[in-house]
Amino acid sequence: MKSLLLAVWKNHNFLSMFGNVVFAGVAFLSFAILARSYNTQIFGKYMLFVSGGAFLEMLRFGLTRTSIVKYLSGVDKSEQKAFVGANYLIGLGATLLINVLLWLVYFLGGKQVLESGFSLFLIWYPWMALANIPMNNAVSLLQAHIRFDRILFIRAFASVSFFLYAAFNFFIVRNSIEITIVVQIGTQLLTSIVCAMLGWDGMGHLLHTSREAVMKLLRFGKFSMGTLISTSLLKSADTFILGLMPAMGVSAVAIYSVPLKLTELFEIPLRSFTATVYPRMSKAVAVNDKVAVTSLFYDYVGMLSLLFIPLLLVCEVFASVLVLLFGGEQYLVAVPIFRVYMLYGLFLTMDRLTGVALDSLGVPKYNLYKVVLMASINIVGDIVAILLFKSLLAVAVVTVLNTFIGALVGYRILKRFLPLNFSTVITRGWYFIMSKKGVFYERFS
Repeated sequence: MKSLLLAVWKNHNFLSMFGNVVFAGVAFLSFAILARSYNTQIFGKYMLFVSGGAFLEMLRFGLTRTSIVKYLSGVDKSEQKAFVGANYLIGLGATLLINVLLWLVYFLGGKQVLESGFSLFLIWYPWMALANIPMNNAVSLLQAHIRFDRILFIRAFASVSFFLYAAFNFFIVRNSIEITIVVQIGTQLLTSIVCAMLGWDGMGHLLHTSREAVMKLLRFGKFSMGTLISTSLLKSADTFILGLMPAMGVSAVAIYSVPLKLTELFEIPLRSFTATVYPRMSKAVAVNDKVAVTSLFYDYVGMLSLLFIPLLLVCEVFASVLVLLFGGEQYLVAVPIFRVYMLYGLFLTMDRLTGVALDSLGVPKYNLYKVVLMASINIVGDIVAILLFKSLLAVAVVTVLNTFIGALVGYRILKRFLPLNFSTVITRGWYFIMSKKGVFYERFS
């Protein structure tokens, strides 16, 4: 029994899944508590702060996160130090540039900025960006080294600390939203200090940075960054456009954010498995084993698609209960939106895994083209849905249609590089689930 437990704990799929479940579970609880702590107007502004921050996190670390995983998969230790140092330098430079731009907008915007829904974002995000540099760099490097045990520690340390504050704030003190944000920044700063002290963030390799390493990361990263930004826009664009449109208002952001957050119930396993399959695909590509890449694609797309079906059905049946438990009675109007989002989950696996496969094959530009198309459709569709229909439900429908298009386009592009057969996806997925090794089957670990 002890050996079995040890084997499971060392399994990358299990650790990635367990880490994401713990992290997302605590984040869910924090979100639910904060939704009850403030009215929809204040909470809407907070969600614009969160969504804006998530988008810029993609910009800051999307430039190197995918590329550092790829390049650390097949180089010697001396080259690894150069890439690690380059990764830190690029992240630091991107953060400073973004902060300067945000401060300019804040100081030049005057009263109009202070009265907008984005006021909390413009005031506080630059400080959060500085606080979490070591933490985010550590996550990138640990993912490249497939150390999901350490990633689990980082995420748990930051998220549990903030959850304890959120609970204390709700039951005892009821601080202002500004103090809550300061505490959130503080938890990320403390986590960053721990990562730096343990040497996980790569700061110690800054002096090993080489121009060649920087250029390699940037050349590959320009596509992956564009992909990640566009991917972020697929979800955050809904929030941004709702916040900018007077017809809907900041309260609409709060209402829409509840079903949007609940979609993470099926994004948790997807993020977990994509985090483990990408390094394996990259290693298979490094030895020119496209058969293994194809096999990994079949296994993971098929397995996740089959596992999603019962989860989506449960969410559809208990949609009202989930929204009530998660947000409270003031958010029950969002139940139809959440029901529509269940269809989004049907196409999500194919959409995401085709992107992962294209990145691992060294052709990230095609993934970028696909995601830019999706982001463009999403933005235009959201504007039409809000201006013509003034409906949050119409915004959700746009997301579902857009994800279907992304899955279809991604699969058609990937077929240019791998000999794919759609019917094999389901049969291989079923075999993957029912095999003795099940979802913990390891390849290219």
